[in-house]
Amino acid sequence: MFAEPFTALAIVVSLALGIGVTTAAFAFLDDLLFTPSIAFSDPSGVLQVTWLHPAAEGGPSRLPLSYAEYLALRRNDVFSALAATQGVRVLCEVNGRPERIGGEMVSADYFRLAGVDLALGRGFGPAEEGAPGTAPVAVLSYDFWRRVLGADKRVLGRQIRLNGHPFTVIGVAEPGFSGSSRLAPVDFWVPLSMYRQVFLLPDVFEQPNGRVLFVFGRLRPEIGASRAAAQMRLIGARLARDFPAEERDLLLEARRLGTSSSDFQERLAKGGWTALGAAAALLLIACLDVANLLLVRSRARARETAMHLALGSGRRRLVLRELGDGLLLAALGGILACPVAVATRQALWRLRPPYLDERVIDPDLNGRTFLVALALTLLTTLLCSAAPVLRLWRNDPLPLLREAGGPARPVALSWLSGQALVVTQVALSAVCLGLAALFLGSLWRALAVNPGFETRHLILASFDLQLAGYDEPRVHSLQQRIAERLRLLPDVESVALAENRVLGGFRVWRGVSLPGGTSDPNAPMVGTTAVGSEYFSTVGIPLLQGRAFEAAGAEDRPAIILNQALARRLFPRGDAIGREVLLDGESTPYEVTGLVTSSNYLAVGEDPMPHAYLPLARHPSSRFTVHVRTSGDPDAALPAVRDAILGVDPQLPIEELATVGEVLRQAQWMPRMSAWLLSLLAGLAVVLASLGVYGVATATAQRRHREIGVRMALGARRGELIWSFLVRGLGAVGVGLASGLGLTFWLERWVQSLLYDAGSFGWPAASAVSSVLLLSGAVAYLVPALRVTGRSPTLALRRD
Repeated sequence: MFAEPFTALAIVVSLALGIGVTTAAFAFLDDLLFTPSIAFSDPSGVLQVTWLHPAAEGGPSRLPLSYAEYLALRRNDVFSALAATQGVRVLCEVNGRPERIGGEMVSADYFRLAGVDLALGRGFGPAEEGAPGTAPVAVLSYDFWRRVLGADKRVLGRQIRLNGHPFTVIGVAEPGFSGSSRLAPVDFWVPLSMYRQVFLLPDVFEQPNGRVLFVFGRLRPEIGASRAAAQMRLIGARLARDFPAEERDLLLEARRLGTSSSDFQERLAKGGWTALGAAAALLLIACLDVANLLLVRSRARARETAMHLALGSGRRRLVLRELGDGLLLAALGGILACPVAVATRQALWRLRPPYLDERVIDPDLNGRTFLVALALTLLTTLLCSAAPVLRLWRNDPLPLLREAGGPARPVALSWLSGQALVVTQVALSAVCLGLAALFLGSLWRALAVNPGFETRHLILASFDLQLAGYDEPRVHSLQQRIAERLRLLPDVESVALAENRVLGGFRVWRGVSLPGGTSDPNAPMVGTTAVGSEYFSTVGIPLLQGRAFEAAGAEDRPAIILNQALARRLFPRGDAIGREVLLDGESTPYEVTGLVTSSNYLAVGEDPMPHAYLPLARHPSSRFTVHVRTSGDPDAALPAVRDAILGVDPQLPIEELATVGEVLRQAQWMPRMSAWLLSLLAGLAVVLASLGVYGVATATAQRRHREIGVRMALGARRGELIWSFLVRGLGAVGVGLASGLGLTFWLERWVQSLLYDAGSFGWPAASAVSSVLLLSGAVAYLVPALRVTGRSPTLALRRD
């Protein structure tokens, strides 16, 4: 079909890259945007019922319902089925060891409303909605039943222990269903009435305003959206009257299930759209490359085509031949795109954090993805074949015959089309490079940030012994034995206990005020962390003033340590040490004994957040983290740390054992993946655009070979000819570059929420993008210019 196999190979490879990468990007976007975040098998007609707080600080917010409100809501004429759910984490003995697994407390209508069948046994019924603690039964997920229990069909009637309490297995859910939220897959379900056995805060569950339940309802067929909204307002007024809350102006709202249920998933979706846009730009560049190659081929066959037309061949037949050639090349490109898409998908999947498994996001190359790849193949065929077909359809045989003998009027039009091709490809490449520069800059800033503590040579081991049934004396004894055992390891410099791990947030927010003053409505609500005496030296948080906590039991009176942000808020004159503060719910004041730097508590790079530290000896916690400072490689010390902990208690459930470096890498996985993907797309875009520019430059040089031969025969210098050739070519590159940079500045607003410390696309990044594209454009024009000016003027003139 092609006289030059290299041309055909270039076309196929260009299409394979463009279609393959775009298909892989669509697979991720398909899973994020086009699949509901609520993982019900039959989501049609299902609404989520929440309280809407329109006057909340920071904008309108939605709140779940309390258990009492859910029970009252069951008396309604809107829903044919109503289900409530709340996620839980429990200890379950798995393969002879207690491990933490996730589950859900659900109401009796849950499986019926979700449209989920049971692979084995039955779901819950009215018998499971009796008095608290009277229905110790469980339904297992299919994945848990297969993975842990070996798909044993005799599982029904078998007992499993959750938090030390026996539960009888009565059913196994259908394959593929792993809970209400796709972002939080679970292994089991238990009735709501068992909240005392599995819920971490059962007292909150029993409070009339303890809003912990997510409620879903299936609309009755005769109920429309407007009537449902009106009924919700009436029911909401009744609930607000029966269960008065501190929040005012709450509205009961029922809204349809969306594809994004959290800020996390919205950011993933926006990142997916950005990646898909860059991949589409790459595909368009590839199509323009292929269209140019096919157009060059069509010009090369101009005399042959003109002869066919002059001898009576129909245009339709010749057009079908051109389309057939394009379809064959696109089909070959589409076939090769499949392994490219698989490789791209696997490369992206390796960048995910460990907690994001296939049950959360599974970007498989499924049937819908295959249809997208097929559509892209057909679309590229039409785009790539459009220029040769239009050229063939609109021209008469006689001009085509003249064109084969030398440049005529169509040459000017071809030059304009070539410049438009260069401008478009360079502009698209500039956008891809600009986005890559934004995300690389974001990643650089994320890696360079100082979280406020020493990140090297630090290991974390986290536990939650409340689930394991430990009482307070046993927890304290176990903590001390673990610390003593770890201090004996050869590479361990220090060991510290804390209620929360670094970057692990905090469970309790408390109001902090000064004693003796009037009630301050603006008193700060701060997170508190109970820490041991060696915490600050082990973690590497600088102590600015005062002292750390004394050893266990040595504090004479309640002590507290403030970070800088809280100290500035309470004591703007800087006289914090020795002063007293009150924590809400307590009448005994705390003496400020120390002042430390503000560090990051929830996320790397967050704004300074007020925070207070309390002595762990006075505020014991069954949930704690051991921080271990090593003198050598912390990764190499992990096995010894694990063995030392299990040497204290072989059945001790370790929630997390990792280095702080790994914790930071997990926290930065999104900027890493975004920067990697966009850099890959940008690199491919520059390569393909350079090939396209090179093709245009080669065609231009071939058309100007006679002119160049004449000018060289008249004494023109080779350097002057090369310079003029470069100036004309780089003018189109400059126009495309300016257009692409302008579009990048505009797109920057779209991706700001995905960037760490949202920097701007400034002149350094614009200069880097300009340098790359101008250099690649100069090389693409320089090679043909050197080739055509290196010929003898006599040979150039004889060529025509």
